[in-house]
Amino acid sequence: MDQPPPGIDPSNIPLAPNPNGDPPNFNSPESLQTTVLATGIAFILVSGICVVLRLYTGLKKSRKLFADDYFCVAGEIVGIAQWAVQYTMMTHGLGRHSWDIPATALTLPVMKLQLASQMLAAGTHFAVKAALALFFIRVFGTLRWVRITCYSLLVLTLLSYASYEVIILIFCIPRSGEAWDHLIVARCTTGAPSTIAVGVCSVVADLVLFVMPFPIIAGLSLNPQKKRALGIVFLIGFLVVVTSVVGLAYRVIVAVCRL
Repeated sequence: MDQPPPGIDPSNIPLAPNPNGDPPNFNSPESLQTTVLATGIAFILVSGICVVLRLYTGLKKSRKLFADDYFCVAGEIVGIAQWAVQYTMMTHGLGRHSWDIPATALTLPVMKLQLASQMLAAGTHFAVKAALALFFIRVFGTLRWVRITCYSLLVLTLLSYASYEVIILIFCIPRSGEAWDHLIVARCTTGAPSTIAVGVCSVVADLVLFVMPFPIIAGLSLNPQKKRALGIVFLIGFLVVVTSVVGLAYRVIVAVCRL
């Protein structure tokens, strides 16, 4: 946003106009702070238990950890860090509708937290996808098409997320002689199209990782209990694909609104 005219208090200016035409609500606006806190703690507990059980089972069976285990742990740790950054941003006045956030909320700590959140999010997504691809290579690596598919996915996701982080560093960090201000925020938003490209790569990777096990297990003879367990796993995988598609849709909407 541009600098306000002289005599205008920026604390009374919202980050964006309300599409309904209503005035901003800076006193008691709707906020996602409680939701982010509650869902974050719940998912951290569930995912943490799953990771611990995975490591325990792997160590008990193989007496060692594999590359996919390490990436799984890395994804959990970086994901928790990213959630912590997101929640901290909520405590600084974000997590509301943009028209209920005053311009003064874009403080130096908030801008740095936003940058950290973007960097950590990319690292989390890559670690989780890499863990799945490496797991398939370890378990089904005797199948040539599985190896080719998984290694291709690793290269695709690494290049997409690495290029995204480079773009963030180029557009969202002040250059020599610049300060952290609204101009940096405006320039950072010009990199929005890159989020669409990353979102497309993410959806493709999620779809491939979701579909890939089907031809592998199609010929297996499984008892009803194992079939139910696989059904739960595939349901979770399907939900991941859905959230990935929804995330891409919102990226497109945000990018179009900024044009």
